[in-house]
Amino acid sequence: MSYHCSECDVDWWSYQTDLGHCPVCGGGTVRRQQPASHDADTLYRIARDEAAKRDAYARFERYYAKRETFLDELALSLERSQPAGAVWSTRQAKR
Repeated sequence: MSYHCSECDVDWWSYQTDLGHCPVCGGGTVRRQQPASHDADTLYRIARDEAAKRDAYARFERYYAKRETFLDELALSLERSQPAGAVWSTRQAKR
């Protein structure tokens, strides 16, 4: 038994579909009494690897967005903690 995606024209094994959705295009699939396509395993690996790359990139973007927000808030709090008109430099901090 396989699950057929009419958009990709591929018959998938049941473990390759995500709750009945095609792993490549995300479209719906229909159950069939045919074996899976010969290239289903290769296409599944490619789709899984691309999804992993997208997830890693999204985590990277979230991390750096959070980091930039933290650094902006830190700079703002340091600015507020200095007396008005004071000039802060690294030389003053090292003394």
